Amino acid sequence: MTEFRDIPLPGRIIIIAVAAGVFAVAGVAVATSYNAVYRLVTFLGLYSENTNKTFGVMLDVAFIVAELAAILGGILRAVHLRRLSPTLEKREVDRQARQVSRGWPLNVMLVCGVATIAFNVFHAFLIGGAHDPKTVWRCIVAAFPPVLMILAFQVLIAITKWVMLTVGRPLYGGGALSPAGAPHEWGAYGSLGTSTTPGNGHNGQALGPPMTNRAMAEMYLSGCGERLGAVTGSEVVAA
Repeated sequence: MTEFRDIPLPGRIIIIAVAAGVFAVAGVAVATSYNAVYRLVTFLGLYSENTNKTFGVMLDVAFIVAELAAILGGILRAVHLRRLSPTLEKREVDRQARQVSRGWPLNVMLVCGVATIAFNVFHAFLIGGAHDPKTVWRCIVAAFPPVLMILAFQVLIAITKWVMLTVGRPLYGGGALSPAGAPHEWGAYGSLGTSTTPGNGHNGQALGPPMTNRAMAEMYLSGCGERLGAVTGSEVVAA
């Protein structure tokens, strides 16, 4: 199993630097977007001053929470599907997959993202009005911070996926939540891997249904027994 320290030093430095840069960019974007939303809500006079201060934070925090919930939904759905029997029909597997749906988190992300961009653009529009020649550019500049915030978090999630895949614990795989260093599954050839099907997909073979942990363990142990039976006493002594 690969660990984070096994990644070459330049790669680890770049990962940490990019993650820090993403948080910095996202922080500035959130602050800029919050300022615009706060001024818009204050201008509309809908709420009290204290409520106006928290309105912009509500949108950004809801977006981040929904994005994390969508990632968690993908992980838990993968864990759930790996526990199912390989003899289940595809219809039943699809029904089980719908039990752990990422629909609501993705919908919240969409609503919060669109609302944040719309509020920023509307605030820029109200400053000069339709007849101001700078209005179009104000709207474009105002839309940039929330869009950049959304993209920055997507970059951070992409980096997380790459790192988890490199260390042998894919983000949407069943081993993502297992203890560090624990083998998350046995491959079809008696080694740690990510294969969960009887076929390996080579030479045009179609991938079959996922194997259970018990079936994969028995396959691995049967191969160990054959190899152990071929070992002579002198080889054991030499080893």
